[in-house]
Amino acid sequence: MRKSFILISCVLLLSGCGGAVGREGKLEEDKKLQEELSKISVPTVDKSIYSSALAAMENGEYVKAQQFLKQLIGNDNKNDLYKEKYAEVLRYLGACKSAMPVYDHLLSKKPDDIGYKEGKGLCLLSEGDFQEAGEIFTEIINSDSSRWKSINGAGLIFASKKKFTEANQYFDLAAEVSNDNATVLNNQGLAKGLMGNYTDAIEILQKAAIRADNVSQKRHIALNLAMVYGISGNLDAAKKTAESYLTEPQLYNNMGVYAELAKQPQLAKTYLNKALSGAPIYYERAWKNLERVEADPKNK
Repeated sequence: MRKSFILISCVLLLSGCGGAVGREGKLEEDKKLQEELSKISVPTVDKSIYSSALAAMENGEYVKAQQFLKQLIGNDNKNDLYKEKYAEVLRYLGACKSAMPVYDHLLSKKPDDIGYKEGKGLCLLSEGDFQEAGEIFTEIINSDSSRWKSINGAGLIFASKKKFTEANQYFDLAAEVSNDNATVLNNQGLAKGLMGNYTDAIEILQKAAIRADNVSQKRHIALNLAMVYGISGNLDAAKKTAESYLTEPQLYNNMGVYAELAKQPQLAKTYLNKALSGAPIYYERAWKNLERVEADPKNK
């Protein structure tokens, strides 16, 4: 999902295609896949590699998982189980353009498979094709109201249109269905923050961080929590939350954006200038953020 109006270091404002899924949903899926794999005859070495791929995914090591799954597909190109997991890993890596042909291939063989449809819908969402993604999610939700990824995806579409009331309705339902999956909680909390409900947003994002599967996801959620603190005007809490995840220039850049969102333009300029003093040549985000703050007539 693309949000170009604010350039915050390493923060994807709303989780969609990229990023880890929460532990509750993923362990259940992996258990089903392991059961399916145990029913077919494959060499022991392939089972071992597949287990390694699942373990890498559990730890958020998606590049490693991709390598394992690519090797498995090379060993057995007819195994659709490997291909589905490979496409899933590509989604987590943000490579949805590469994942889409895999899902299309799988759907050509099983056009009614709800998992394949959902994977394609999530890729379309990531690529900004909200119309087709929404149609897929609606079809899936009408067929199976327990598919929290599709419910979450529908919420993301509304959030992309700044319809946060509708988005929250979907995120609330997705949180309930997914047993408070960390990805859903992240989206739910951030949407509430963007509506100005800071108390609930902070509480939900703190809960999401506790339930995060791995360091990468925890970092992602923490930076969104820092942004909500910033929007609410609690810049000290924003800095404390973000500082362990960012380099100094990145931190100052983010603090500049947080200060701008808190309607403190002079403080925003101070932070952004500090970011530039740490990396004046190549830190493009700080330059763009500073230019935006200085160009706003309200900040004169």
